[in-house]
Amino acid sequence: MLSITVDGLQKDFLVDTGATHSTVRSVSRGKLSNLTTTVVGISGDPRVLPFTTPLPTVVGNQTLLHSYICSKDVPVNLLGRDLLIRLGASITCSPQGLTVSLPAGTILPCREMVEGNGQFLLHPAQDVSPTADIYWAMLNSEPSASPVTFTLHTSAPVWQSQYPHKPQAEAGIAETIEGLIDAGVLEPSGSPWNTPILPVEKKGTDKYRMVHDLRRINSLLGTTSLPVPNPYVALANLPPSHAWFSCIDLANAFFCLPLAESLRDVFSFTFRGHQWRYTRLPQGFALSPGLFNQHLKAILAKCPLPSDCFLVQYVDDLLLSAPTADVCLQATRSLLTFLAEVGFKVSRSKLQCCRKQVSFLGRMVAQTGGSCERKRHEKPPRTIRMDL
Repeated sequence: MLSITVDGLQKDFLVDTGATHSTVRSVSRGKLSNLTTTVVGISGDPRVLPFTTPLPTVVGNQTLLHSYICSKDVPVNLLGRDLLIRLGASITCSPQGLTVSLPAGTILPCREMVEGNGQFLLHPAQDVSPTADIYWAMLNSEPSASPVTFTLHTSAPVWQSQYPHKPQAEAGIAETIEGLIDAGVLEPSGSPWNTPILPVEKKGTDKYRMVHDLRRINSLLGTTSLPVPNPYVALANLPPSHAWFSCIDLANAFFCLPLAESLRDVFSFTFRGHQWRYTRLPQGFALSPGLFNQHLKAILAKCPLPSDCFLVQYVDDLLLSAPTADVCLQATRSLLTFLAEVGFKVSRSKLQCCRKQVSFLGRMVAQTGGSCERKRHEKPPRTIRMDL
């Protein structure tokens, strides 16, 4: 961290050679210009941000006018390449720490960065790979994984009529079903099999999520259940030297695995008088977590990550740890890019990027000698029985 005077106020800046533009979290009223630029953070989310008017800036014995990007979402003010180049600064790393040297001979020592939550601005939007985001439309192509198969104790179809629901609740899941149809996850069915779906209201909102009651199907399984490894064993093996963490949650992950054509009728349901069936592995099916866990584990084995990183996988939740912020940021970007390239969609709202403490599977993970503390008031994972 380096102290710089901007517009008469002393501010702490993180020296960040990976940032194209220097960035401040806030400025005084009337100091924003009409100029904007599009930048992206580690999640690949493009954003249009304003430039400030040229502000008097004092660094060491140099004074100049400089326009900054203004963004309240960055964890700290960023001293990027644009201002470093204008200053003619040289950065030196030594056992004593990092120093910034200016042409006039001024040497400015940098303090260690304090902890902050947020995303660093990395590159202008045009530098981002087109695979940085995965949209529903990409699900229209057939997934590369082999179709999922399993056996049942009986071949006699199970028919459960659809439960009656309030019109408001039914309308609340209509958009979800339409999206699944458009994405090719659902297709028309004329099956003798039928199990009910339930609109479950999201607590504190007027929105609903769709839950498929597959308990009858799960009770007929003849295929041996697939256990999911205990992630807390892996958490106990986190290297004690790792102080930086990222958490990634895959969105709608099970839909990446196709169902065998002969088994699709089993997962049929009726909505507004029309019957539909899944073409992909559905949520609520007993084998889904284990099947997906195996599939993702095999894929992640091919992901190029720095050798000093540690990756923990639990079904569709990923924890990445590293000894330094730079290595963690590099590994997170590599992992996100890899996941996009192989066809996964990451939940941006749940992304925890390059932090000293993260929440993973109900536990707060931090550098505590390799141990993890359980998050207080954490609710147990939801099951279909809890939703009924």
